[in-house]
Amino acid sequence: MKKVNFIMGLHCHQPVGNFDWVFEDAYKRAYLPFIETIEKYPSLKFVFHYSGCLLEWLEERKPEFFERLRALVSSGRCELMSGGFYEPIFPLIPERDRIGQIKHMNSYIKKMFGYEPSGAWLTERVWEPALAKSLALAGVNYAVVDDTHFEGAGLKEDQMHGYFVTEDEGYTLNIFPINAKMRYFIPFRMPEETEKYLAAAATEAGDRVVTIADDGEKFGIWPDTHEWVYGKKWLEKFFDMLDRNKEWLITTTFTDCVKNTRPLGRVYMPTSSYKEMLEWAMPAESILEFEKFTGLLKERNEFDRFGRFVKGGLFRNFLAKYPESNNMQKKMLYVSDKANALDASDPGAAEARRLMWSGQCNCAYWHGVFGGLYLNHLRFAIYRRLIKAEMLADSLRLGRKSWLECDETDFDKDNRIEVLLNSNLYNIYIDPDEGGNIFEFDIKQAEFNALDTLSRRREAYHEDLFKEAAQGGGTGHDSIHDMQRKFDEGLKKELCYDSYRRVSFIDHFCAANQEAADFAKKEYKEVGDFVAAPYAYKLEKGRDSAVVSLAREGKVWGNDFRVTKTVAISASDPVIKFGYEIVNRSKHKTSFKFVPEFNFAMLGGDSSDRYYMFDGKKPEDSRLSGFGRVNGVSGASITDEWLNLCLRFRFEGKTEVWRMPVSTISQSIGKLEKVYQSSALCPAWVLELAPEAVFRTAFSLEVTSAR
Repeated sequence: MKKVNFIMGLHCHQPVGNFDWVFEDAYKRAYLPFIETIEKYPSLKFVFHYSGCLLEWLEERKPEFFERLRALVSSGRCELMSGGFYEPIFPLIPERDRIGQIKHMNSYIKKMFGYEPSGAWLTERVWEPALAKSLALAGVNYAVVDDTHFEGAGLKEDQMHGYFVTEDEGYTLNIFPINAKMRYFIPFRMPEETEKYLAAAATEAGDRVVTIADDGEKFGIWPDTHEWVYGKKWLEKFFDMLDRNKEWLITTTFTDCVKNTRPLGRVYMPTSSYKEMLEWAMPAESILEFEKFTGLLKERNEFDRFGRFVKGGLFRNFLAKYPESNNMQKKMLYVSDKANALDASDPGAAEARRLMWSGQCNCAYWHGVFGGLYLNHLRFAIYRRLIKAEMLADSLRLGRKSWLECDETDFDKDNRIEVLLNSNLYNIYIDPDEGGNIFEFDIKQAEFNALDTLSRRREAYHEDLFKEAAQGGGTGHDSIHDMQRKFDEGLKKELCYDSYRRVSFIDHFCAANQEAADFAKKEYKEVGDFVAAPYAYKLEKGRDSAVVSLAREGKVWGNDFRVTKTVAISASDPVIKFGYEIVNRSKHKTSFKFVPEFNFAMLGGDSSDRYYMFDGKKPEDSRLSGFGRVNGVSGASITDEWLNLCLRFRFEGKTEVWRMPVSTISQSIGKLEKVYQSSALCPAWVLELAPEAVFRTAFSLEVTSAR
């Protein structure tokens, strides 16, 4: 009888910072019913990977689930995989943290389930050759990646029915290819198609192995899958098929496979991930060209033959595509250095590392078919954990309540210097080369980065807004990669793209009659060349205070102008002081409107507990998603009662102030949606400066409690 080995692995994960109701819904609709169904088929074997973020939630909220899983493990029917505890993308984090997270996961699984895992799940199957060494050093015997990775090494589908050995610097690792057809068959096609494929792969020797390892959320959480998988009994039918054919279709585990079969050979794979991820990592224009090219191959019926030679980008390119992702990742590296520099014997060192590791959870660092980076609550959770880790590390290192440190370093790794002001009250990060802007503002009391903003930028899927077919629905059991996206027709009017990063301390020069509404929609002319342009800087550091001065010689309406601006902070004073000096260096009288822009990411644009106030009074529409302008005020504030924060500006004299929301149009599973990102608060001055005339102003920002 011809036989074939079949490994079915499930990876289940919920991000750090995801809403509790999402965890609960995933548990009820996917994780629990899958286990309940497995328990009915004692002859079948499975492999599971649960991320540490999910395991911690299950341990606290669903301990009975642990009991069921423990029973499956002890009976030998279930293998548990290790991995990075907080589901990091391994190439984005230092090797010391890769090894640390895996060993932490191993210890947790051993403690909770009495099982010693031998394999590791690679988050999003992001592979780089040096990972072979990192995983081996962490004690990992095998890992699982997509067949896309092997295609990059020149292998064909029928050459991948098994597993291989790869190595780096002599450190070896067994590596299994996930079968792409299985990934699309399960659970979206009838079980008979899988049966037919596996029968064709069977041999007399019975040593072939076909692997499927994919998201557990496909079985109940993805759109329409709960009814398809459980309501219409797809999963039971699939398990019936496996059980019915168990004499020739042998369900097994990765560990047993390594123990009982030989590797197919040695392989060296290029950097890779699953094919959709490689596409998402590219710029929008390249994605559209990529889709056109693959479409041409399909029209010519050549894609099945040559598609394996077509690949997209590299996961690390998300750091170039989205500066906000790069900022978060570099913050993580910065905090990792601090946490790992602590004396391991210090009782707080382990907690600082754990907090930092949790800030490495991958979901907020990239964007594909899920919201990811575009979801502000996920970014908020990452920054909160990194800030908490940094605060703990700094308190252990410095041992005092009040302090101020200044660091001139290439924080974002662009070969240019940023100025980092780090005190017991705030982190204020300044980029002289990028408009002299403030790109991170950590409020320590709230463990909150108030500049965790996101710019509006073009995405390839925005083209769907103008395709009639995109409004259709799926068939009820389509893959998320195949279903057509739904959206509100009104989103077309919301499309707007920023030409600069939406942070703070950004210097705009507009026409003197510029209106706030056109400014908000980016339908205006920038008459100066100061936005995102390089400024010279000088740092003056006192014992517990610091002043950063930034200056640029530029143009306004083509005339020579000099802008000097300052930021001053003190370790013992919550007030941050800003100053501006604008000098007309030309021989021509020049009129313009000067508009410094400050963006603050307060999470909820329409929440009643988040609002604007001007001179202590709420405007008619006080929501942070509200738009408007007020004239002749000396103070403006943004209050967030949930965070218990009030950001209060005080101006020198009476000032016009604009306010406007920044919202993005992003995709999530099966839909396009509008997501609030930040609120822009902009004082505005109409100026007419004669030759050599000077305009000076000062204002302050103080962070207080909302209550």
